[in-house]
Amino acid sequence: MKKLIALIASVVMLGSIVRADVGVNAGYTSKLVEFGTVTTAKSVYTAGADASWQSFNFSVLSYNSLEVNPFSAKLSRVDLTTGYTFFSTLANATVGGTYIHFNNPGKFDFTGHWRPFASIGKDFWLVSGAYDTQSRLSNLEGKLYHAVPMGYGFNLVPSVYAGYTDVQDTLPKTVKAIKTNLGYAGATLGVNYKWLTVGGFYVRNLKDIKDSRNTTGWQTSAAYRF
Repeated sequence: MKKLIALIASVVMLGSIVRADVGVNAGYTSKLVEFGTVTTAKSVYTAGADASWQSFNFSVLSYNSLEVNPFSAKLSRVDLTTGYTFFSTLANATVGGTYIHFNNPGKFDFTGHWRPFASIGKDFWLVSGAYDTQSRLSNLEGKLYHAVPMGYGFNLVPSVYAGYTDVQDTLPKTVKAIKTNLGYAGATLGVNYKWLTVGGFYVRNLKDIKDSRNTTGWQTSAAYRF
């Protein structure tokens, strides 16, 4: 934990030195959903920092498990992301990569995962793609979002998205390779006031209509920029 705090502080200090756009963030989600699948059904809280200078950007984000009764908290995962953005009047394109470190990976999983990614979007839309080199997982997702002013500084922030995930080699790899194609769709609805956002989310797994999975939950986040 001390190393994580030092890393977050380093991002903030380095960004301040080079006069970059620097921010810190924290959040909580009742379930962690990635690429349309619930990866953690228990409560997760996050903390991190990011810095962007001209077209370069860097961020660190930690995922921490939280149990209320009995109370326990531990660092589960850290994501380190770097990227470069190409700006244009029609759309902005970003390419980069994320290194994911798991503190307690599964028996047949990897401690670290590399995920190169690319995204393109502007204003209210975003299309992104990512590939996990260790689990050979590829994902493509499209998203629409828009902030609606409600007055008194409040904004209603709805979004809808749909994606497709292809798992070429599901872990554990040494036991059995399983071909799985996963389509999904979902929506979020939040209320934002200054640096705080609170809302809920809904995700529907479209892999098999007869065996579809509906996931709901709530989340909150706070972000402050220097």
